[in-house]
Amino acid sequence: SQAITIPLQKSNLQPGAEAFLTLRFSLPEDTPWSNAGHEVAAAQFPLPVPEANSQSVVERTPVDLAELPALSLQETAETATISGDGLQLVYDKANGRITSWKKNGVELIASGPALNLWRAPTDNDGIKLDDERYHLLDEWLRAGLHDLQYEVEEVTVKQPTPQVIVIRSRARGGSEAKPDALEHEQTLTIFGSGDLLLSNEVATHQGLPPLPRIGLTMELPAGFEKISWFGRGPFENYRDRNSGALVNLYHSTVSGQYVPYIVPQDHGNKTDVRWVALTNDDGAGLLAIGMPATGRSLMEISAGHYTAGDLYAAAHTHELTPHAETILNLDLMQMGLGTASCGPATLPDYLIVPGAYSFSISLRPFTKEDPPPAILARTPLPLSLIHISEPTRLKTRSRMPSSA
Repeated sequence: SQAITIPLQKSNLQPGAEAFLTLRFSLPEDTPWSNAGHEVAAAQFPLPVPEANSQSVVERTPVDLAELPALSLQETAETATISGDGLQLVYDKANGRITSWKKNGVELIASGPALNLWRAPTDNDGIKLDDERYHLLDEWLRAGLHDLQYEVEEVTVKQPTPQVIVIRSRARGGSEAKPDALEHEQTLTIFGSGDLLLSNEVATHQGLPPLPRIGLTMELPAGFEKISWFGRGPFENYRDRNSGALVNLYHSTVSGQYVPYIVPQDHGNKTDVRWVALTNDDGAGLLAIGMPATGRSLMEISAGHYTAGDLYAAAHTHELTPHAETILNLDLMQMGLGTASCGPATLPDYLIVPGAYSFSISLRPFTKEDPPPAILARTPLPLSLIHISEPTRLKTRSRMPSSA
């Protein structure tokens, strides 16, 4: 071993930016098994740059609501329609979700965002083709987590200022086995800038098994094929299997996220994601940002052309037919993978225990004329964001696992 000094210049980063020290170890010369330059190990360390690493850009450089374009609201018993500067959004009260969201004439959402607790089981969760199912998959199926049904109990629509409209919904979810599996309160705040903030409170019944995931799923129309993200990658990684995936700015395609496991299952997940952007060929896109001001700022994300239902229903890869639409999952967290197909189950620190969880995600449309997503992700949302968007707290509370 040897102690070395790495000369680092003082950073001059913008608020919200982050700096990392990445060490890569490669072969100095050819070997019988690989060539010189082959990387054999890597390690990454966040640098202590408090003036830049702080992600509280909302509080540091606020935008005045009065500077935003005004919004108009048309409300019926079934829908709420919001219009503004290039913005058209239709909200279905019966289902508690957006049915259309257009910015400058470009449709951004085919359906969603909807609460999602289910993932297509991995082999470590339990072999779905095995009549003697084992591990958590059997518990998930008995609890009906693969077929949760939701009933929207209440929707309120308010316009506290000309530039802001707030839609709050309260829903219950359950299955035949667990009729009262969960409660979900969502506050959707629409700003005149076109930004959306989704604040979620989820309380799950204590009688449920550890959950596969907690997050949102949505479909984007066909054509949103380019994906960029700032987080761990470039390959798939999960909470208990991500130390080899380094934080970086990655660019790929949605189709390229697919991992062809012989038995179709969850794949392509990315952890510690600050933001993710989906873009079409015209440069129009949708940016999703983990919000630090109302809770945990890091997301887990995945994008593909298959739903969790598609993957679970298929026994082999050839039985899958990709959707033209892009399915985007924005998660607070997924359960770890463990090794239960041939070894120990997922460690307790990486389980999602039933309880109460809260998370917020900002959605921001952009065009090719706008700054790149890496810059937009650090651009603050409007002033009074937290006050306006604070959801009603559910009564059932529990602490998040320490590793979350």
